[in-house]
Amino acid sequence: MHVVWPATVREDFPDTLLWAPDITTDANGEAELPMRLADNLTTWQASALAISGLFDLGVGSTTFTTTKDLLVRLIAPAALTQGDEAAITALPAWSGERPVDAQVSLAADGGRWLDVHESRGALARGGDTRLRSTLRVDQPGQVSLTATAATETQADAMRLRVPIAAHGVEQYDRRAAVATAGRQAQADLALPPCQTGTQRLRLTVTASRAGTLLDAAAWVARQGDDDEPADTWQAASRALMGNIALRVARWAGPPAESPEPPQALRHRRGGGIKGKALSEVGLDTAPREDGGYGWRPEWPSDPEVSAFAGEALTALLDRRPVDGEDTIWSLEPLANVRFGGGPTGGPAAAPPPYDAGLAPSRGHLTAYLERYLRRAGDASETTAQAAWVVDQVLSRHLYRPDPAEDAIVRAAADRLWAGRAQLGDEGLARLAMILRRRGDSRAATAWRNLVARLVTGPDTASWGYDRDPVSATALGLQAALVLEPRSDLADKAANWLFLNRSGSRWHNAVATARAVAALADWSETRRETAEPAKLTLTVDGRSVKAWDVAKEQVLRFADEVTLTDLAPGAHRVTLAREGQGSAYLGADLTWLSADEPIRATGHRLAVERSYSLVDDKRTVALAAGQTVPTGALLEVELKLRAEVPLDWVTVTVPTPAGCRAVDADSGYFDGGLWCYRQVRERGVDLAVDHLPQGTSTLRYRLRAEAPGRYHALPPQAQAILLPSVSAVGDEQWLVIAAEGSGRPSANASGGEPMP
Repeated sequence: MHVVWPATVREDFPDTLLWAPDITTDANGEAELPMRLADNLTTWQASALAISGLFDLGVGSTTFTTTKDLLVRLIAPAALTQGDEAAITALPAWSGERPVDAQVSLAADGGRWLDVHESRGALARGGDTRLRSTLRVDQPGQVSLTATAATETQADAMRLRVPIAAHGVEQYDRRAAVATAGRQAQADLALPPCQTGTQRLRLTVTASRAGTLLDAAAWVARQGDDDEPADTWQAASRALMGNIALRVARWAGPPAESPEPPQALRHRRGGGIKGKALSEVGLDTAPREDGGYGWRPEWPSDPEVSAFAGEALTALLDRRPVDGEDTIWSLEPLANVRFGGGPTGGPAAAPPPYDAGLAPSRGHLTAYLERYLRRAGDASETTAQAAWVVDQVLSRHLYRPDPAEDAIVRAAADRLWAGRAQLGDEGLARLAMILRRRGDSRAATAWRNLVARLVTGPDTASWGYDRDPVSATALGLQAALVLEPRSDLADKAANWLFLNRSGSRWHNAVATARAVAALADWSETRRETAEPAKLTLTVDGRSVKAWDVAKEQVLRFADEVTLTDLAPGAHRVTLAREGQGSAYLGADLTWLSADEPIRATGHRLAVERSYSLVDDKRTVALAAGQTVPTGALLEVELKLRAEVPLDWVTVTVPTPAGCRAVDADSGYFDGGLWCYRQVRERGVDLAVDHLPQGTSTLRYRLRAEAPGRYHALPPQAQAILLPSVSAVGDEQWLVIAAEGSGRPSANASGGEPMP
């Protein structure tokens, strides 16, 4: 038989053939629109909408079919994974009255056919003739598949391009180290055998980790520029953010190219605040008659919002007036120093920014918080915050305190001490700082109680998983700087805060303000900007790059070096700094695993996946060696085991190439654990708000659609707030056979790992 091969191959299959939004008809109301048909052999629907004048509207639609006497359809998975063995099907069709002899073939520009991929025989109208061959793909990238059907007089061909994902999961070795004068930072990394060309070492070098505080301070200072606060809580939040932004701007100083602070770091309303209302940096709301603040202007005073308002003002306690600004006006709610006066105690080396000849007294908010502490009689978070605010005011010696004031704070501290087991991490941190300032030996015990609540990683430490971890860790860091300023715990808490940002800020404005305040304290303690820096980076003893950083640029300096030529084995990265201060090295080594199969690993988190066959509303776990037929409904079960409670955990579960998700809708669902599900073509992403300690289960369903032997790449879980807490499950095989084919499977599916 002489076969006619096609001159062209159908490979353009758009969903929309034509879109013409603006067509003008002629005088007869007619218009012609040239159109080129795509390669789809299908029934098209054409719709037209016509408008004439203001009120005349016409709508019409029709259908037409594009077909051929001889055609072939190509059936293949939408995507594959390196190492998959997929069934590729050519399905020819003939519309003639009499059967014809036809040659059907499959071709691929990559991969390896495992059986016959060409056939010849009679092709009848309405017949079920098909050619199915198995293609193994061994290289990542893309494979072009072509199905061809040809007779002596006609021919048709169809082409699909199928992406091939690399086999393996991305693995990493991440290290961080600190260099100081006389001690270099060192990061030891291990690169196992990996897929060639996938290794990448990204090295980040900074002379100060606090440089991002400048962006965060500028952001919090801009919050609420245009809208007036609807309640006192918002006003206090604005004050907290603005005051901390001012403090950080003064601490950072101007950049080298400008003698003035950056405009973004000035107060949001610009200029000084002398003679202006408290709304400039204070509380944009009036106190009640009792001196406190309520949630809304018409509501009575509330201890919680009043204590928070006090915290919002304490950021100004260490700040001295600059360029004519008058901090005293803003501190009036805490201390009545608006019209002068001076401390009668305290260190003489810090002259007061006001006339020492008058006699100031405590402000209305301080008085309200003291009355609350006297009558509260409890050990709550609000009590801890109120006691901390009053203690901060007394420690600054803004006025001569009444002896009863000190007794009020001392009695509150005693109550908090007795009930410290019920305090959250923020309250316990405040208690430890109150006790230490007063020289109370119980401070060490309160600190040990707080340390016992730590969640630690290799180089991180954090608190507050029952509340707000950012705010709690910020207060824990401040407590560490007060009680154990030279310990590595403070550095680990600072590292956790740096790692858990979104860009240069945290999850909300108040948490950002607290984190900025704590990290500014930490940076000052570590003397990050004390000296210019000369930095030298080496990898395996070979100098990679060196920098000379001027003192005024230390806070803002950062650079990055990327290496892609590392060989498998051990590697050592060092960073040396000359001069006082610190320098920071971050090493992020990533690669694609070469293991076959990929085995489960995890740190404080484990993920396990299993498959079950759903039959008549029953689920039966797949046995070792069991093959599932096409069309089968599969249930995927994920078991997550967490050693500690975790917030914000993401789980990525790759879908084997021969399957698709049954429920394609994304959104929240309760499949044993409340989470958000995002369904994608290559997998399902799950976002869990809170993962409790212990074992939790998630389930969803797939449909087996394409015959073949497919990798089920391992599921991966990651705690967003703790980068070191992650897990990888076992890799598996999933074998799908054409229904009724009886083809045996060579490997197990379900819970069995690959051989």
